[in-house]
This record gives sequence, structure tokens and C-alpha cells, in this order.
Amino acid sequence: MPDKKLLESLPFRAIVAYAVRCARLARQVYPDKPQWPHASSSQILDHCLNLAASFCSNKIVLAQGSKPAELAVNAGNIALAAATETKGHAPLKADRITAAAFAAHAAASAYTAALARDYGTAAGFASTAETASAKALKAVGNDSFWRFAEENFKKLQSIASHASDWTIDPSENGPLGPLECPADAFPSQLSAGSQEEFTLWIDPGSASVDELTELFSAMSDLCRALGGNGLTFAPSESERPLVVDHSS
Repeated sequence: MPDKKLLESLPFRAIVAYAVRCARLARQVYPDKPQWPHASSSQILDHCLNLAASFCSNKIVLAQGSKPAELAVNAGNIALAAATETKGHAPLKADRITAAAFAAHAAASAYTAALARDYGTAAGFASTAETASAKALKAVGNDSFWRFAEENFKKLQSIASHASDWTIDPSENGPLGPLECPADAFPSQLSAGSQEEFTLWIDPGSASVDELTELFSAMSDLCRALGGNGLTFAPSESERPLVVDHSS
């Protein structure tokens, strides 16, 4: 697996591109409107990753300044707040939110280090983004992140070997391709376009509405991590508590 030493062998923009790719994959399991640490945190993380990605493609040129550093600090604060505020919540959801936030923080920090031309620090943060992203994906049942990471690293190595000073688009439209883990890691997943419907009976016991919402959200995230489109929860017309429409 790519470690700090291997990442240091890449050009600056490739190091940041690797961090961005890892963090953006983890971002897929971070809620768009999380209850904690706060609803706008996803927008801040997206801004961090977009700015770091723009550095990779050289669409903007920023001298060393406070803006990138402030964004990295903001992402770090979100991660720390998530780590604190998620205590007592469902462990898997807490793990994915905290880890995804730390991944974005690491990607933004790699960008800040790259602006300072500090290979070692940039590679170190890229490695942190890699580790945090793996944890975020693992929290939703996806164990194939490392294959995604290795494939991306090899592609970046190949591209870098043909140019000394280059730029790259780290988005899905660029040469690194889709932001997804290898499909064959999940041989039991449903084929595209198929769908199943099943009934889920819920006995809430003493669970609150928020706790049940957490459970349903985690189930939907797991479905997406396995290649589906998530779960649609709809109230039943009968006395049954819930009907789940699972489309993939």
C-alpha cells in the first residue's frame, strides 16, 4: 500500500490529488446535512476538497496565505467536534462521520504543505487522508478501499513518469476515473437496474426518533457503499411500521 515514503516520490500536485481522491471517496459516506457537528459542516468539507482539487489542476494559483491554512483548520475543527459530539451515538455512524471529516482535513493540509513546497509534510497528510478514508469506508461495510487507493497511486505514478511538471484533474472526469471501490469486491450485490422490496418490522422499544433515524441512515449508507442507490423508507398503509424499498 502507498505509504508516506512512496507518496513522497510523486510530484506535489500528484500527492495532493491522491489525498483528494481518498477524501472524496470518504465524503460519500458523510451526510449532506449532518445533525452533528453542525448542518453546514459538509459544505465546509466540500470547499476544502474543491480548493485542493483546483491546486491539482492548476485552475487557481494561490501564494502561501491564510485561506488554505484556515480551511484546513476548519476541517480539523469539524473532525474534532465530530469526535467529541458523536460519543454515545451509534459507533459506526460516529466512525464514518469523524473519519470522513479527518480525511478532508488531511487533504486540505496536504494542499497547504504543497504550497510551502514541503514534500514530507504533504506526503504525511496524504497518508493520513488515506488511513482516515479507509476507516470511514470500513464503518459502512466497505473493505475494498485499499484496492482503490493502490489503483489510484499506480495511475498517478504512471502519469507522473511522463512529465516533470504537470497538472491533473482529480475528479471523476479526469484520467483517474470514477470515485468508487472495485465492484468485484462485492460479488453478492444486485445487478444494475434490479430492485427488491422487503418489509422491515421495527420495535422501537425505548429508542428515540433520532436514534431510529440514525439506524435507517446507516442502513441506507451501507446500501450505497455496496453499489446501490440507498434505501427508500415509506410509511405503510397498514399497521405495519415500515416498508423499505431497496433499489440498486
